[in-house]
Amino acid sequence: MNLTELLELIEIDEPADFEYVESFAEIVENDDEIPEEVLCELFRETDPETVSELIDSYFTEIEEILENGDICELLETIKYSLMALIEDGDEQSIYRFGEELARFQIWYSFESQVIARELGEDQERVLCLRDAVTQKRLEKFEGEGYDYDFSECLDYEIEEFILDMAGVSRERRMTDGSDDLMDNGYVYDEGNDI
Repeated sequence: MNLTELLELIEIDEPADFEYVESFAEIVENDDEIPEEVLCELFRETDPETVSELIDSYFTEIEEILENGDICELLETIKYSLMALIEDGDEQSIYRFGEELARFQIWYSFESQVIARELGEDQERVLCLRDAVTQKRLEKFEGEGYDYDFSECLDYEIEEFILDMAGVSRERRMTDGSDDLMDNGYVYDEGNDI
């Protein structure tokens, strides 16, 4: 796949038009592996802040669908890692972003393994994480329920320096915009008056 084919796939005319979460979803959920060089070529010409916001939106939606502590914790780390790399914006970071995004796409859409058991049945299916997310979305409409085991997905490795960048990105987001803890994801518990 080359850049022209990728632009056709995500239905935009040029990289500067990359501004919708559906475009990001099309990349990471694609049935074909997208070469990291092509991803680098695309993201060199995009707005880093916009891409970072799209990553945040996409991963937040997945985490809300999955509602599972361990896998959501891992996805949160991956999200902040990707956001930190794209926000850095220099050539080396864009290259690392393309590399990490390609690696995530392969893991998310091909290599990850989730065991899904239909409730009340003994049968189990092995799905990639992408397909497990899709299945959980469908449960709301079809009424069928599954029990999911994400333990086989938790071996995704992230390099230490990227983890450090993710921590800085997460910390910056927690302090930007507001010092109010309620605006940073904390919930007031009425039962514990101080």
